[in-house]
Amino acid sequence: MSEPGESKSFIPTVFAVVIGLAPLIVMLSIGIHELKQTVSTETIDAHALSLKGERLVNRGQIEKGVAVLQRSLALNPDSSKTHFYLGITYESEGNIHEAIEHFHRALAIDPAYSQAHNHLATTLNSQGSVEEAITHFRQALKIEPDYAQAHNNLAIALKSQGKLDEAVFHLEKALMRDPEYAQAHNNLGVTLNRQGKMDEAIAHFNQAIELDPEYTEAYKNLANAYVRQGEPALAIAHHQQVLELDPDDAQTNNNLALVYVSLGKLDDAITHFRQALKIQPDSDQAHTNLGNVLNSQGKLTEALGHFRQVADKNMIGPMNGMAYILATHPDPKIRDVKTAIQLAERASTITGYNNAMILNTLATTYTAAGEYDKAVEYAEKAITLATAEKDHALANYIRAQLALYQQAINSL
Repeated sequence: MSEPGESKSFIPTVFAVVIGLAPLIVMLSIGIHELKQTVSTETIDAHALSLKGERLVNRGQIEKGVAVLQRSLALNPDSSKTHFYLGITYESEGNIHEAIEHFHRALAIDPAYSQAHNHLATTLNSQGSVEEAITHFRQALKIEPDYAQAHNNLAIALKSQGKLDEAVFHLEKALMRDPEYAQAHNNLGVTLNRQGKMDEAIAHFNQAIELDPEYTEAYKNLANAYVRQGEPALAIAHHQQVLELDPDDAQTNNNLALVYVSLGKLDDAITHFRQALKIQPDSDQAHTNLGNVLNSQGKLTEALGHFRQVADKNMIGPMNGMAYILATHPDPKIRDVKTAIQLAERASTITGYNNAMILNTLATTYTAAGEYDKAVEYAEKAITLATAEKDHALANYIRAQLALYQQAINSL
């Protein structure tokens, strides 16, 4: 048991120790306070830099904005928002690898960040990783069930897989949340169009245009829908509306020209095919279509020039047209039967000798070479195919040609 004197001598000793440690305790307190202030200041600075970086990006000063956002992350690496904003900036600039990396980092910090899931999914979908994209779209919607943009984007991915009913479901969900979502109206129109529900599709295309009168994609889709509906005048009007908004749209010039071809307005068609090629000189479609129209007008040499532009790409139409012209051209300097046969044989091989029009051309090339037996063989097969396909006009045309081949054989 302790003696009373021992307890008394202990108290001053403790006080002495405490008094001796007081300066150290004060210094530690100051240090901790300063550390807290430093961390707090760095967080504030990081947030300010993040906001500054966003403003710079929004003004179009991408390089400066990215640099500021990266400085913000150096101060606060755990900012999911800064990672997310860097991700969407890289995404908009086409730097897909960096975008995906920052979206993943944002989600590692905050797994419930619905916008990061949506943007990551959109980027993955654009790269063909559809299943992974769908997983993230669904996660975004699990977190935020009324997220209209995620419903719309999920529908796009589902449509690419042919899951049209589910795509319609999500587009309708998007429009329930946001009835003025023009893109969702347009996408619903495209999906309904694929389902053959033309009247409903047209209604949604019109709704998209009403909400956004400069929505060129909706005008294009509406024009194409009217073509399918057999309403060429309305199709022309909407193609022309696209060209008023964007005169340098090569595809719309080509599509408008095709409507004019269907109406027999070949000069108008040629004007727009030429315009398409002026805008996009390497357009395979425009070269092929212009070649076909010129060929139908008897402008063989000019048509041949357009077919030559694409014949080496294994495109059946241009090869067939080129073969026919080379076999039948009235100018012996241009006529080239050997090349014509090679092209027609190549086209026939690609189609498995199962295309009536191409077999007719093949028969024509062998006729030009004086090989009438082969011409008769392929003409007869072409008639059989055309008859089976109920293309009676083509079958009758080939029969008339066959009669000429047989006459040639009989005259030998």
